[in-house]
Amino acid sequence: MSSKTVSGDARLLSEEVKRVAHVVRDNVGTHPFLILWLVPSSVFIFFCLLYTFAFLAVPSVCILASLLFGLGSLILLLARKRGPLFLPLAMASALAIGSGTFFGLYVFDQFSIFPSFYANSRLYTNVVPSQPSAAVADAGKLVFTRESFVDTQRSVSYVTERGYTYCAAPVRDSSNAKQIEFWAVGIGCCSDGEFYCDASGERRARAGIAVFDNIGFFAASRRDNYEKARRKAESAYAIESSKDPMYIRWVREDNLNMLSRQYTMKAAIFLVCVSVAHAVIVLVLTALMHRPKYLQQYG
Repeated sequence: MSSKTVSGDARLLSEEVKRVAHVVRDNVGTHPFLILWLVPSSVFIFFCLLYTFAFLAVPSVCILASLLFGLGSLILLLARKRGPLFLPLAMASALAIGSGTFFGLYVFDQFSIFPSFYANSRLYTNVVPSQPSAAVADAGKLVFTRESFVDTQRSVSYVTERGYTYCAAPVRDSSNAKQIEFWAVGIGCCSDGEFYCDASGERRARAGIAVFDNIGFFAASRRDNYEKARRKAESAYAIESSKDPMYIRWVREDNLNMLSRQYTMKAAIFLVCVSVAHAVIVLVLTALMHRPKYLQQYG
């Protein structure tokens, strides 16, 4: 490709960007422009929030809302001959419904589902590491006895095909029980025989946050990788573990809401970012689809 061709393409792109900027500046206050920009943006934000915060409690309502809004977009499409706004609005709204549903489900599955789990789970205190984990199966937060600690010397690291390092170390006390019921875990914070996840190195730390599994719409279960790390530790150190142990994040007692706060913050940041990105994309597309005739007719 010659330099003249590259410079010509760059000039055309620059001219198109300037045209879009002029269209936005000159028409952002007109009714048709605002309708084509704000309606799809609002629909996108609505479905993101709906699926993020309501799908766990009322999934049928969320799905029904997507179907009804989709039907509305279809009606606009069928009525496209009645006005120039109907076709672009139908297309933009359909895309907003689909993308809003997708991103809302993603935030729900990856972030917002976990604070709901912790809010509805129980807190157990004076938990003995040697007691059956099934006795506290409904726990979200646990406070162990003072003698409890993470056996960092018997930790292992399991590296996945994607390069993520999953860590696991047994939770023990002075009784030195043969069977391990609780495992402290983390990601990217260990090597074989070394474990520095969360507060495992602090003497005051003796609490744990249960690691819940997501539904798995968009990513493989993390628990499966923790299971592999645990089995590796069993083999490496001749450890006997419960068939269904509890995996926890080892923290101080005053930091038991750590994961809930982290997931809430991640959900909020993700929603803000995708909403702003969607609004900008729709703004640019609206400017690219700009036609002076319909603006004069509807403005």
